[in-house]
Amino acid sequence: MITNPIPKRILIVSDNDRLARFIELILGDGEWIIEKLTLNSTPQRLEISEVGLIMVALSSPLNEPAAALDRVFPDYQANQSPLFVISENRMRAHQGRLVEQMDFPFDIDEFQDKIFKILQTAAKRPAAPLMGWRD
Repeated sequence: MITNPIPKRILIVSDNDRLARFIELILGDGEWIIEKLTLNSTPQRLEISEVGLIMVALSSPLNEPAAALDRVFPDYQANQSPLFVISENRMRAHQGRLVEQMDFPFDIDEFQDKIFKILQTAAKRPAAPLMGWRD
């Protein structure tokens, strides 16, 4: 079976610079390129194929995970890149969005376990023509 090489880039979308930096420190200095984007910054057009994991980390209960994701990737589909949400608010799986979630505040050990599992699963998904991964 041919598998897609998982891009070595993690995008952290957050409403809090300190939370994004904390997550970056937990992930550590490794083989991953970690980029942070705050909700207050000007949205960038990013190629989703360049991102191995999208992490939406929200510390305020006033911010909705779906709105934060739509701001960065308005056409996101779950078969394109794994999505991990940290928020008090739950994000419903809708429009093909498959979501792994944790509550905020979160346990660091549980966070690391979930991230490891997500990245392992993503690396094992079979190759799909041009559209990214398919379930």
